[in-house]
Amino acid sequence: MPFVTSGTFDGVHLGHQKKFSHALKEIAEKSSGETVVITFWPHPRLVLKPEDQSLKLLNTFEGKRPAF
Repeated sequence: MPFVTSGTFDGVHLGHQKKFSHALKEIAEKSSGETVVITFWPHPRLVLKPEDQSLKLLNTFEGKRPAF
């Protein structure tokens, strides 16, 4: 059974690390399941409001890959 989390995860800060290691990985292991992380690129705000250039991202998509 897969256990899934989704988000933009722009920069894997301590909160994201906790979500991945505890809420996702530990629960999946207890159920003999696997973890799945779904991330979005481009950032949903860039799609929904392309005229808004104020969004500052911490990482490129390529920069996020090693974290997952």
